[in-house]
Amino acid sequence: MKKGLWIIVTIASITIIVVAILWIIREQTTPTGLIPEGESEKEVIEDPKEIENPNRKVSISGTIQLVNDESIGSDHYASGSFNKIVFVGDAQTQVLENVPPPKICAGDEVWVALDIIVKRINAVGDISISIDGRLYEGTSCDTDDIDGTYSTTFTVPKNTTKETSFTIKNTAEKFSDDKADITLTVYNGPAL
Repeated sequence: MKKGLWIIVTIASITIIVVAILWIIREQTTPTGLIPEGESEKEVIEDPKEIENPNRKVSISGTIQLVNDESIGSDHYASGSFNKIVFVGDAQTQVLENVPPPKICAGDEVWVALDIIVKRINAVGDISISIDGRLYEGTSCDTDDIDGTYSTTFTVPKNTTKETSFTIKNTAEKFSDDKADITLTVYNGPAL
């Protein structure tokens, strides 16, 4: 009987010592103030959507309206739109997107092309948009005769939308009214 009581007391003592040691180890490895008293760890962990995310999903949508001053009627104008989605971040900080497609041509001789460079510019997740535009005018929609150019760069902060409009005019021909009116809308969102 004494031997059974001694075994129970020994097991209880060892259990108390092990629990005390584990509690001391936990207190030494968990910084104080990290978990407020009375709250569980689940309540303190941040929502993943609110953690800084430098990796970005960039949506670029645009409209193009072309004018060919030499044509008559419905061929005088052409319009269209495009949508592009690119990802920039740790793995790839810069992406080049080309427009067309889609190819929009007025009067079977005036069309426009855009090179859009999307670049993550800081660890916060802001992006830079660089646009190089070219207006082509010739004898077909496949002409490579550049008659006007336009370039610009602007910043889109993280989680914001920016819209910009510009015109590329035919500057190679003295009295030409050929032009491309372009509107771009860029959204810089998290790539979650």
